[in-house]
Parts: sequence; C-alpha cells; structure tokens
Amino acid sequence: MASILYDQLQSMALKQYIKQLAPEKLQQLNSQAIQKSLNSYRRLHDARGWAASIARVQSLNDLKYRYKNATPDEKVKIRDILHNAN
Repeated sequence: MASILYDQLQSMALKQYIKQLAPEKLQQLNSQAIQKSLNSYRRLHDARGWAASIARVQSLNDLKYRYKNATPDEKVKIRDILHNAN
C-alpha cells in the first residue's frame, strides 16, 4: 500500500515539475529565436538586393510573431527594430 502511494506521489511530483519546466523552456526557445531574428535583421539592414530584402522581411515577420511572448527587454529591442524599419 505504501509503495502504491509513493509511486502516485512520485508521479504527481514529476507531472508538476514538467508543467513548471515547459513554460521556462518555451520562453528560452522563444528568446533564442528572437535573438537570431534580431541578428539576422541587423546583419542585412544595409544589404542591397532582392534576396536581402526578402530576408529582412522574414526577420521582421518573425519578430512580430514572437513579440507577444517576448520578455520586456526583448520587446523594447523589437519595437526599436520595427519602428526603424518603417
């Protein structure tokens, strides 16, 4: 009986740990993608040609998509990029 209760408690604790870990991991992945898009846009900012233009637009679209889940510091960087892009 005690073994069954222990297994159930262990299972509940593991489920709770995964529930807490998932949002942190998602935020980390989102932050990495934001940084990649920011770097890409900055690298291509002064580049000329249609390929550079397409890459800039893709970076801007990715930043717009990820804005809602960004940290406050990342939101400031994204707003600066979007404001200067127009």
